[in-house]
Amino acid sequence: MVKWIVVYSSVTGNTRKLAEVAAREMGADLLNVQEIIGSADIREEDDEESVSIDVCRNSLAISSETLDRKLEEKLSGYDGVMVGYWLRKGAPDRKSSILLSRISGKKVALFQTHGAYDGTEHTITAFARAGSMLGPGNRILGTFSCQGAVNPALIKRRLEGSVPGHRGEDLEACKKRWADAATRPNENDLQRMADFAKKMKATAERE
Repeated sequence: MVKWIVVYSSVTGNTRKLAEVAAREMGADLLNVQEIIGSADIREEDDEESVSIDVCRNSLAISSETLDRKLEEKLSGYDGVMVGYWLRKGAPDRKSSILLSRISGKKVALFQTHGAYDGTEHTITAFARAGSMLGPGNRILGTFSCQGAVNPALIKRRLEGSVPGHRGEDLEACKKRWADAATRPNENDLQRMADFAKKMKATAERE
């Protein structure tokens, strides 16, 4: 039997809600990435649309060797790892990026939350970036994407024009998207995650 752990990163609670559903459906352990990487101050840029896949192994207040050891301790007993993250610059948030780069030899499922509409190029290409960050020897079994409420502090800065890279954007279209995102994840999204988690569990058992 494949033993799973769900590891997630969440700021506004969107990713956490989905992670809790996934862990329940899979009978998996649940872990916040903070419990591995800690509360080191990693600057997350405000720009939610532009692309960056740079992952620095030494961008934390703890050493690379210490982090590798902590990850080995936390993940060594699991065959499958489901990683949930929120999108930053079209890629997983910084702490999740560092986590992904250190996962190796596992069956992996990825899920992400974002302010963009589902199925857009922004969300689809983000999975390719997440996959490219993974360490060696992993097998990605599936992906799940869900729109989620945008951090109000970010919306405030966007409206003030203080976020670089967004000058000249259609703010009315952004306001509508933010309003739509504020209702997510909804009950339908949580059920979709439950179905996805069951599928990942069954897929892993067949392989």
